[in-house]
Amino acid sequence: MKAVVFDWDLTLWNSWDLHLQLMQSTADALSLPRPSGAQVAREYHRPFFQHLTWFFGDDEQRVVDTYMGFYLDSMATVGGLYPGVPETLVALKDRGYRIALFSDKRQQFGELEVELSGIGHLLDYTLFLVEGRPYKRPIPTDCSTSWMSSVWRKTRLCTWEMGVTTWSAPAGLVSPAAPLFGGH
Repeated sequence: MKAVVFDWDLTLWNSWDLHLQLMQSTADALSLPRPSGAQVAREYHRPFFQHLTWFFGDDEQRVVDTYMGFYLDSMATVGGLYPGVPETLVALKDRGYRIALFSDKRQQFGELEVELSGIGHLLDYTLFLVEGRPYKRPIPTDCSTSWMSSVWRKTRLCTWEMGVTTWSAPAGLVSPAAPLFGGH
């Protein structure tokens, strides 16, 4: 194995605490009931904008603008890397692994968070959701070029993601792995 691919949210970056705070703030600003953490978790499977409008109504622009206004004010103080992430990435780099980051987070926010986290120099490749490019799994074809295709042609690829989705690569070239959360 020569490369490790991480998801961003809820794997390296703790966006959950931030998201819950933003959901509460958005509800307050829109004079709507605050969703509980359990309610937010239950509906977290939806694409982001659909997730927000599920709780706060169909005026997507107003809901998203409200949420994102709070995001920009709170991201640096509430979001953050999980403990041990920088040390783990340094250890992987020291052992010669290439490190990539694939995420369905919108690029402008993902790049901002990576910059804030201070781990950008440890990442060989990043792919966030870009407006206008359809997001789908498996990995869109444009990210199987260059860096990723060179890794896939030469070695197995280990992917880590907290969710239920998996990344794909040419048959037989992916060795999936998953971290255990909460001691399970």
